[in-house]
Amino acid sequence: FSWARRLFVCVRAMRRKAGVAGIQANAVALQRMKEQGQALKEANMATLQAQVAVFRDNLEQFAVKHKTEINRNPELRQQFHCMCATLGVDPLASKRGFWAELLGYGDFYYGLAVQTIEVCLSTRKHNGGLMPLR
Repeated sequence: FSWARRLFVCVRAMRRKAGVAGIQANAVALQRMKEQGQALKEANMATLQAQVAVFRDNLEQFAVKHKTEINRNPELRQQFHCMCATLGVDPLASKRGFWAELLGYGDFYYGLAVQTIEVCLSTRKHNGGLMPLR
């Protein structure tokens, strides 16, 4: 609670004082608040980065443990891809990628995705780039 005490001191220092001394005291108090805000921002960013790293590690362990289930079950595969997209990880990347080795996806799926996008872009004038699945 030391940051709360510092904030209280800063706010108390901002009470209106007359003259140049009051203006200087307010400037010092505002500077202290900015420093405290920056410190909190940096601490929150470090915590968030640590949490994302832990989540990514757990996601990798999940992929190794449930590789066959992910490949067999389309619903689980879709949910897994949503989790990967949240982290910015592409499990369908080429064979050189870590996720491709874990899940067995590789150049075939990458090439298929590229071809699908090319077809959608080429037919964009006719159907808006959307095609029915059959």
